[in-house]
Amino acid sequence: MVNGNPDLNLPLAPNDVVNIPVDTPISVYILGEVVRPGKVDFRRSQTPTLLQALAAAGAPTDRASARVVVKRMVNGRETTINANWRRIVDGKQSDIQLLDNDTVFVKESVF
Repeated sequence: MVNGNPDLNLPLAPNDVVNIPVDTPISVYILGEVVRPGKVDFRRSQTPTLLQALAAAGAPTDRASARVVVKRMVNGRETTINANWRRIVDGKQSDIQLLDNDTVFVKESVF
């Protein structure tokens, strides 16, 4: 029903009870140089962004590079989005909206 599949459109009868979830969850997986790597849950209505996910993971560590890679499945194919979280913080790049099951990898800085 969330994706508008008409095959799931069921006829209702009198006295039927319909439960509609208030908000569906979104899970984002964060790996690499963050304080608390792992799964971060958001509500779909929050429209989570890369900076929100990094903050939920405790922020990048002091060894973190500014480079971030977001892996996303689109129509069965993996796509890669490269970003720079420092440029996003400075307002020089737009924040990236994350989708359900995205994987964020914060690279290690090579000093």
